[in-house]
Amino acid sequence: MSDSTDTRLGASRWHTCSPSQSWDSTPDPSRGAALVLCGLFAVQFLLGIYLNLYINLPPVTSSSGGLERSMMGRFGTMFSPGRPVLTAHIMLGMLLVVVGVFALVIAASSGNRFAIGCSASGLVGLLVAGYGGISFLMFGHNNVDSYLMAVGFLVSFTAYLVGAVRNSASGPPSMRTRQARAVG
Repeated sequence: MSDSTDTRLGASRWHTCSPSQSWDSTPDPSRGAALVLCGLFAVQFLLGIYLNLYINLPPVTSSSGGLERSMMGRFGTMFSPGRPVLTAHIMLGMLLVVVGVFALVIAASSGNRFAIGCSASGLVGLLVAGYGGISFLMFGHNNVDSYLMAVGFLVSFTAYLVGAVRNSASGPPSMRTRQARAVG
């Protein structure tokens, strides 16, 4: 082998793709949305644990005004000035749902089926956790509702984390499509 051949072979060991397969520098938006959600989940988790350990929520009492009046009273109690951590937890939960819908739209527009599945699973987990939280506050601090919050959180956080890690490990979307075309 000549020296030029040795150099060319040595160079191919260090380069993982040819110039036609170069990675573009545009970030994957579905990965970015999933990472934002994971960060928000960390804050939400810490607020929820703080509430669980240090805040005593008032018991649910039945009012003479019926279910509607009782629910509105509980909703007003949730946002009372003396409960800033609870208010922050609720508002962040609402923000998580909005960002979760946004992440699903981004994933759907990318056409990446794995990202769509992760985003859809994450949104379902968010909705389950939200239902558990609303039910927990409105209808009596039931352990089943607390469990629903925990399971919904875990499903959602795991789905978004797996989506972010997998999108990161396989490179930018343009690289994945080129790899699929080369294989198929």
